[in-house]
Amino acid sequence: MQAPETQRQRRLLRAPEACERVGFTSTSTLYSAMERLGFPKPVKIGTRSVAWIEEEVVAWVEARIAARDSCNSWQPLGDAAAHVVEKVRP
Repeated sequence: MQAPETQRQRRLLRAPEACERVGFTSTSTLYSAMERLGFPKPVKIGTRSVAWIEEEVVAWVEARIAARDSCNSWQPLGDAAAHVVEKVRP
């Protein structure tokens, strides 16, 4: 029996793969991001095993990008660096 197309199978990411997807360097960074940055919480898949739902990880990354893009105070590094140089010139 096949599941309807609207119910696609969700993919689970173990900690190393979740870290790789978002650029974290360690699992401890991943757990810290859960507390400080709203990174998705894992689901329990065994007595001592957890995994992250891929869709939630992707949505978190997309939300971070959207937050960055909506920030009005963002300046390209070149403009900011030029401003600093102007201030320190005699």
